[in-house]
Amino acid sequence: MKPYSKSSRNRGSVIRPILAALLMLGGIALLARAGGLANQTAPASASASGSPQAPQAPAASPGLPRFFNYASPPGIADDVGEPSIGCNWKSETSSSNSMFSIPNGGRVMLFGGFSPDLYRATFDDCSSPAKPNWEAKPLLLASTPRAAGDPILFTDHDTGRTFVSQLEGLTPAGSTTDITDDDGDNFTPSEGSSLPSDIDHQTFGGGIFHAGGVGPVTAYPNAVYYASQSVSDARAAQSQDGGLTFGPAFPMYTINDCAGLHGHIKVSPKDGTAYVPNVGCGGAVPFHETGAKQAVIVSEDNGITWNIRTIPDSTTHGNGSADNTIIGTRDPSVSIDADGNVYFVYQAEDRLTGIANGTDNAGDTHPKVAVSHDRGLHWEPSIDVGATVINGNPIKNATFVTATAGSSGRAAVAFFGTETGGNNWSCGEGDDCSLSVQGVSTGINARPLFTGIWYLYISTTFDGGKTWTTQNVTLGDPIQRGGICGGSTCRNLLDFMDIQIDKQGRILVAGEDGCIGACVNGGPNSFTAKGFITRQSGGKRMIAQFDPVEPILAGAPLLSAAMDNDKLTVQLSWPTPDNGGSDITGYKVYRRIGAGSFTLLATTTSTSLTDITFDKNQTNTYHVTAVNGIGEGPFCHDIVPILLPPGENLCLPPGVKLLTDPAGDTSAALGFVNSPAPPGADLLRLQVVQPFATDGVVKLYFLLQTDVGQSPQPPASAWYVSMKTPDGKVHGLHMAWKGPTPSFESYIASANTSGGTDGRFVDPASIKPLEPESKYEPEKGLVTLVVKVSELGLTSGGVISGFNSGVTQSTDVANIGRGATTTYDEMPNGLTYAGSLTFGGNAVCAPNLPPTAKFSVTPDHGNPPLTSNFDGSASVDPDAGDSIASYTFSFGDGSPDVTQSSPTISHTYKHGGGFFATLTVKDSHGLVSANTATAEIEVAAQILNLSTRMRVQPGDNALIGGFIIRGSEQKKVILRGIGPSLNVPGKLDDPVIQLFNGSGVNIAGNDDWKTDQQNVESTGLAPTNDRESAIVITLDPGAYTLVMRGKNNSSGIGLVEVYDIGLAANARLANVSTRGFVGTGDNILIGGFFAGPQTAAVTGVVFRALGPSLSNFGVPQPMQDPTIEIHNGNGDVIASNDDWQSNQKTEIQGTGLAPSDPRESAILMRNFDPGPYTAIVRGKNNTTGIGLVEIYDVQQ
Repeated sequence: MKPYSKSSRNRGSVIRPILAALLMLGGIALLARAGGLANQTAPASASASGSPQAPQAPAASPGLPRFFNYASPPGIADDVGEPSIGCNWKSETSSSNSMFSIPNGGRVMLFGGFSPDLYRATFDDCSSPAKPNWEAKPLLLASTPRAAGDPILFTDHDTGRTFVSQLEGLTPAGSTTDITDDDGDNFTPSEGSSLPSDIDHQTFGGGIFHAGGVGPVTAYPNAVYYASQSVSDARAAQSQDGGLTFGPAFPMYTINDCAGLHGHIKVSPKDGTAYVPNVGCGGAVPFHETGAKQAVIVSEDNGITWNIRTIPDSTTHGNGSADNTIIGTRDPSVSIDADGNVYFVYQAEDRLTGIANGTDNAGDTHPKVAVSHDRGLHWEPSIDVGATVINGNPIKNATFVTATAGSSGRAAVAFFGTETGGNNWSCGEGDDCSLSVQGVSTGINARPLFTGIWYLYISTTFDGGKTWTTQNVTLGDPIQRGGICGGSTCRNLLDFMDIQIDKQGRILVAGEDGCIGACVNGGPNSFTAKGFITRQSGGKRMIAQFDPVEPILAGAPLLSAAMDNDKLTVQLSWPTPDNGGSDITGYKVYRRIGAGSFTLLATTTSTSLTDITFDKNQTNTYHVTAVNGIGEGPFCHDIVPILLPPGENLCLPPGVKLLTDPAGDTSAALGFVNSPAPPGADLLRLQVVQPFATDGVVKLYFLLQTDVGQSPQPPASAWYVSMKTPDGKVHGLHMAWKGPTPSFESYIASANTSGGTDGRFVDPASIKPLEPESKYEPEKGLVTLVVKVSELGLTSGGVISGFNSGVTQSTDVANIGRGATTTYDEMPNGLTYAGSLTFGGNAVCAPNLPPTAKFSVTPDHGNPPLTSNFDGSASVDPDAGDSIASYTFSFGDGSPDVTQSSPTISHTYKHGGGFFATLTVKDSHGLVSANTATAEIEVAAQILNLSTRMRVQPGDNALIGGFIIRGSEQKKVILRGIGPSLNVPGKLDDPVIQLFNGSGVNIAGNDDWKTDQQNVESTGLAPTNDRESAIVITLDPGAYTLVMRGKNNSSGIGLVEVYDIGLAANARLANVSTRGFVGTGDNILIGGFFAGPQTAAVTGVVFRALGPSLSNFGVPQPMQDPTIEIHNGNGDVIASNDDWQSNQKTEIQGTGLAPSDPRESAILMRNFDPGPYTAIVRGKNNTTGIGLVEIYDVQQ
């Protein structure tokens, strides 16, 4: 049977043995994105992904929040799954435009994925959208070896301190956390977390101290919290010194109370109450998939005690059922406003039973918000904030919900939403959505893949949650197509995102984009997690004192300007600025030539302008203002165009230059004809562009640049391009003025009166219309003539052997290019043919799109050592003729990455744990996949630590512990004998330990551990008393016995321990046993052990308590009737047995481990979660004698 696997709950888990979990003393010891504004050096009308910018909310509602999206530039935040965002209010600066000084609210920090850097964005609000300066700030601890992680960033905006934390694997340290007080310019390492720090779903938070608890112990004024989740419980710890160190972790709840924690911990700015959101409390145990309610876990004494407060009308599937017939619910989020009102946003589940198919809309997950005014004791009815969307249809499914709040009554929530219903929203490419429902097949096709399109939505309230306004802020630019999944390829976005506010009350969202490039317009998913920030640009703020009184003037446009290398044109462009709550009616473009004054160049309703009237011999400077119903707004900085470098690309505008001609050489200017040349008749340049044809119909775009033109042009005038094609003919293309609008036609050129062919004259029988993309833009002086290559008789390899161009005037409108025809301008002069073009076919301009990495792992679960086979052959490259050249596998267990040309590889996982494997691929052009494919491998838990406590006496009543090492490699362990440091009466004052191999040979011993101080301290497990004993040793596979006695035959309660500190070895602790005298009261036999790592899959264990059968081995005074109890890490009795045949007889016999005497006891536990456990052996009716407790690993 496959171990329980809920990949959406196990993602990013740390693989770490909690070596500090000792079981003693009674048995128990206590876890602007693509779509908005992109890189500002790019044309402002498009983002780095080629996505449109997010439209503004309707201007008919002054005060409604409006937003811009800021995609991170290439190389910054490229892979930031489950991003967090923070804002340092202390680093606020202001920027000025021509009218206003605008504070930016503070620097913004973003972190996610396995990023080695903190990403910082500083916004310059001179313009609208603001211009962000993105920076990567390297972390101190990012390179620490880890098998998996859980990225969290938290900024205490009042103090300016930011915590950047990542869970850690393969070390005993817990979390690595970097602290910065200057937004990443300098970092200080933190203790990282409490010890033990548990294993998953970590979160940082902070705020004022609650009056009901202990306050700060340093100058740092605020409390800092760290919380994380273990298998059996979840705990929180508080720091009183600004997060440098943490106190003990206190339990928030157990697995019987609630499902795993995931949301960010939040602290009330009013009174310091701490809140942790939870997806499901109550109901079915242990997964809370039915009968549960969503909840906040609340502390009013600075994290010492916690109370569960459920939302009465909430619905949830908790962590989902073990067989996946009920799919788990994503985690909720909580925020608290200045008056202490609590806003709880959650993914509501409309169906609380098993699901039958993916099209059943009863399984929709709606975004709902509940509000409490008394710290979660009572709740207002939940409101579906997706029911009405001001720029879209109702939301049927939502995920990654997150919340923030500001002034009293003001809050905002964000989420990914889709208008497509169906309970299969988590099913997508690469994710196994199989069900085990009657009559439904299993496998990838058991439920159909989800077909919805996801966007980022933001919903705001300004009346305490009574009403909400929701808008799609990435309309036209999806976050993801298809499923947002809990596993495999479509798990690129991982599990959550974040929302905060800046000092000015602007809303900030940390987003991640899984649909960039071709995906935006309907192509396949890119499966990326490209970071972006959504930032409020206008409307009411979350902090009331900073509300603008709208409508107001529009923002200053963010202008960019570029001059072509021939200095013929200046291209001006700008994204639509914030409209101030009033529709923008136009833009005014101003220009200054040299040292002169600014004058109005043009008024336009477009967000771009081409200037061809500038003086190329002087400096030309520009600025732009926006006009709305209030008036003309400000401008930002004056801009001097950048000169574009030389370089041509046939496939992209402006294409390849074919011809040029000097300015001012029209025939009228030279006096050859009496009629003056019209504006736009001065030929300057001819270029050609061949865009890639997605439909296979290749077209050539001929761009004819002139001086500024007019419309209409004189009747019977024409602007033509002619060329010599491989068929021996001269083909012509022209813009002919037969009336008030031009005609765009192709033709075969006929001879002139001298018998030559120069393109001026037209064979009327050959005239055909050009493609509809042909156009005339007189203000730009640009004629665009578009023709299919098939019309020119071109095939791949064909050569056009010459070009010319002219502007002509005929005498007869009905016969343009026939009869009397003269020229205004010729290019080249004399209409000779120059230049050439070789047509290479459509493939020449095929875009090199990145490949998509996909892979499968079989088996993906099992016992250690587990050899898994990785197959990346499903990876694809969308480009015709391209292929995957290399595959880079990362196995997630600390072993080196492997890059190879083969798509298949095998890897052996040597110890238990949950491992996060990844694959990236590279195509034959060297382009790396935009996504990182992921998979989880679950290796069953194994026994890591053994501890046994009992009364040690002389002779045969010594404490004797046995253990077996299985595998093919040596295993490093530390053995400890503890006595003086035990907090029990009658403790052993000076323990001595000896280790024997399977042949009975004494191979090691120790009295006082400091005789080998360096080796012992290097393990991090040195005893706390100098008289205690320790041995660090590397052992071959086999059976061993550890014996502890009191020095000089002394007696007392002692503890022996065996720790596995060599997890990387292909070997494991398989079976452990302890023999000793079992008395009464505190002198019973107590065996403790730790199965793990905590992220490992469940395992199987047999416990045995033997007594009567020991007499067969010559043991005196054997116990005659032993009983056994099993306790979990919370001290709860989870199993007990007196006589083994009374229960599980057949199952125990099936393991081959049935005791030989019916009075002896045994327990088989098949689904045994990782964690700390204790086995207690007593004599029935308080009888005494020598007993033996045994623990056998019977992995699934």
